Amino acid sequence: SLDGSAADALVERLEPVSLRPGVLATTFALALLLAGSVSAQDDSHVRSAERMYRDGDYAAAAQEFAVAAERPGADRRLFYNLGNSLYRDGRLAAALVAYERARLAMPRDPELLANIAVVERKLELARGEGEPFLDAVASVRDRFTAVERLWGAVLTNVLAAIALVFGSRAVRWIGVVLLVPAILLALEVVWFGPARLPDAIVLPPQVGVVAEPRDGLEPVLKLRRGVRVEVLGQSEAWSSVRANGRQGYVPTESIGVIR
Repeated sequence: SLDGSAADALVERLEPVSLRPGVLATTFALALLLAGSVSAQDDSHVRSAERMYRDGDYAAAAQEFAVAAERPGADRRLFYNLGNSLYRDGRLAAALVAYERARLAMPRDPELLANIAVVERKLELARGEGEPFLDAVASVRDRFTAVERLWGAVLTNVLAAIALVFGSRAVRWIGVVLLVPAILLALEVVWFGPARLPDAIVLPPQVGVVAEPRDGLEPVLKLRRGVRVEVLGQSEAWSSVRANGRQGYVPTESIGVIR
């Protein structure tokens, strides 16, 4: 048991320390130093990658760009530079993955779209094999970032509501027209977008899709480099995918997820 003086000493040690202005200033300065350290690390990787790219060492440049691009909060445009390095290094499927990741942040960039088209031609990837209407809808959707779609949903819903509630008869008709894209965008943001499965791209020249996640099985389907699949689930070793209407498993390392 504790005597009175020992108990008082223990309570004193356990009581929270008040943050005096000096402590707050020191904490804030340390936070800035840590943030600056992370930023400096990112900058050092980018500078190193750019130097290696100029020197023609594309494999090393890709490695440095990958480190910088994968850091939390990194500028997604770094994936564009990563794609260029991978393309120069001859890793076309990996370059396509990097370009598609960059497109999530810059979906209308003409140079990026041109590079994607070049890589797809080199990989001899067919276009227009799906449902034409759904492909057209997806094409329009993919020209906007997730944030732009969110703001589009907010804006069209607000304008439609204002027109329907406060407008004249003619203006209310405009509100009815606005209600169509408003509802579609709201469904995309709230329902379709979050429920949509991520895509991935096959990286090796060929990969077999097997019925169960274990080695030694005959593939039920063979996919070549650059082909897109839907990712149904992932573990460290195996990924559940869907391709050409068929489901199965491929090694996780054999695909690059677009995220």
